[in-house]
Amino acid sequence: MLVNNIYGIEIASGLQLFDLLANSEFAGFIKLYVGVNHLVIFIICPLVFVYFFYKNKFWEYLSLRYVKPIFIILFFLVLMSLYPLMAYFTFLLSKIDLPDFLSGFDKDAIDTLTKLLAMDSLSDLVVNIIIIGILPGIGEEILFRGILQKEIYMRWRNHHAAIWVAAFLFSACISKL
Repeated sequence: MLVNNIYGIEIASGLQLFDLLANSEFAGFIKLYVGVNHLVIFIICPLVFVYFFYKNKFWEYLSLRYVKPIFIILFFLVLMSLYPLMAYFTFLLSKIDLPDFLSGFDKDAIDTLTKLLAMDSLSDLVVNIIIIGILPGIGEEILFRGILQKEIYMRWRNHHAAIWVAAFLFSACISKL
């Protein structure tokens, strides 16, 4: 709503939002819309939930703790070493022939993503990193692993069920957002 009011555009459905991608004049609006969407859905709402239901144990509930710098360095080394494997899987996935009714979705998704990722300056790169990488990455971890998975485990006392249900819900939500 806030983003709609700033730009004076009324968005009633996701289809109308993606129709705007055809006009590069609205690229800033769409990026702001996506950024605010990720911020509210994946970060603000989950943190408000934790605040209201676990006010006295807010930081304990989120299990935030110090990470040694060596682990961050090791993470990036392992990540970089796995890129060839990821490229191989991407190659294999590209060889899968989708049925006709699904191939249109794939093309539309690629066109939309290409328009969203168009960058003409360093500031566009920074904005894309924030709205496509940082906000969703941190927010999804808070919502799905930090809260949803923990809440499911607290109710069912089964780690496997909590992980699988949270993963299923994550996949379902991400495919729709």
